[in-house]
Amino acid sequence: MKGAELLRLHGPRAVRGATILGHQVLLSDILDAPHDVLGLQEPRRSFKTSTLFSKAVGRISSRADYMVAYTMTTTAIKARTRFRDDIVRPLELLFPDPKSRPFKLNKAGGSERVEWLETGSVFAFLAPKGDSFRSDAWDWIILDEAGQAGPDMGADILDGAAATQDTRPGAHMTIAGTGAKYRTGNLLWDELEKGRAGLDGHAILDYSADQTLTEEEVNTWEKARAIIIDVHPLLGSSVTDERAIRKSYDLVGPASFLREYLGVADLTTESGFLDLGKWAAGGLDGDLPTIPDHHRVALAVDPLGRSAALVAAWRDDDGHACFLAIDHKTGAGTGWVKPAARAAYSRLRSPLVHDGATASVQAVVDELRRLRNPALRFEAQTWPQVSAAASLFKSEIDAGNVRHWNDEELTHAVTRTKKRGTTDAKRWALGRIDPETDDITLVEAAALALRAYDDAQPRTARRTPSFVG
Repeated sequence: MKGAELLRLHGPRAVRGATILGHQVLLSDILDAPHDVLGLQEPRRSFKTSTLFSKAVGRISSRADYMVAYTMTTTAIKARTRFRDDIVRPLELLFPDPKSRPFKLNKAGGSERVEWLETGSVFAFLAPKGDSFRSDAWDWIILDEAGQAGPDMGADILDGAAATQDTRPGAHMTIAGTGAKYRTGNLLWDELEKGRAGLDGHAILDYSADQTLTEEEVNTWEKARAIIIDVHPLLGSSVTDERAIRKSYDLVGPASFLREYLGVADLTTESGFLDLGKWAAGGLDGDLPTIPDHHRVALAVDPLGRSAALVAAWRDDDGHACFLAIDHKTGAGTGWVKPAARAAYSRLRSPLVHDGATASVQAVVDELRRLRNPALRFEAQTWPQVSAAASLFKSEIDAGNVRHWNDEELTHAVTRTKKRGTTDAKRWALGRIDPETDDITLVEAAALALRAYDDAQPRTARRTPSFVG
């Protein structure tokens, strides 16, 4: 309550009659209960960050030598903006005379902090990287917007932050956010799952709907409203009314509303979009197989021409989708593709399947068309075929109907694949979780090759029924 008054969120100097609400007191009480890590998920417009800031300022103004670190796992600029707007501005308005202030503000970029003079305590705003934490020991670390962090950022921050609390008795960490953008390897999702499982030392406050909820189940406001009234702590209050949330629903659409307001972690953009368990279950040990006569080979190229892959696909006698990487290079450009494609065609005599609408692929194909002795054959795929290939690849994995030979690079590509949507909601393709660093050309080629194989598979003619009259 003291922190909220200092930030003008409660009491006689509060801005626009603001006041602390019941669910904020609940969070405050949970923060005071013994725990190592708190997984905190609240919907938008529920004052999650304001509550954390009030608690932090209240603690540093009341406790001696108490160190609080805060970061937003998005960008350092966003954390600095929150510091300026939500900490500096209200404190300076409450204490307009710098000489009489009970605190010192450091506004320098990269060193933003509030130092409480009487207690010697600090509330610091840090960049979202592990090195930012390592130079100090912290009593309370707040990782906000944790559902937005990429897997690498999340791991880096935890590596840097966790050890800084070893020498501070009673130290704890809060991993907070709205619904995660993906699940597997997500900083917020992983902590929420620990809390849901009741692991020792892991507390949880989770305002969310059932995690199996789908976009179709909230594709109208009437459907979404029936769920949000049981999830949002402020719906119907004088602070956040139904009209405001309805406006947000109309603005962001069902998919974002599902994540941002209902706390359902996204499955369409996560590193686990493809079922890694079922993929792993399809791995075969032993010698690599001989590619059968009937198969297809596909070429995929990174959009920037940095990486490429050649993959063969076929079905075994039991109908399993089989994938074998022929050649693949990450970050080596495409100069190696010509001799590799020539060698593969000379050995297999299979037409080269490729995405016919992607410029980086077409540039390589144009080079390959000039080859003679032998002259390669090609099967260009249209956008509907590329989209169908992505859907087929995912459905075969989901059905546990894939076989592969535990190629580490292929498996890694599976873990870095997400669903890539388009303006045409009826079609989608395979995409990269991080377009700057991820190489999924092996997955793209595998999907294209399998669809082309199924399309080329000889079909048995229907028998015409005979009738006895």
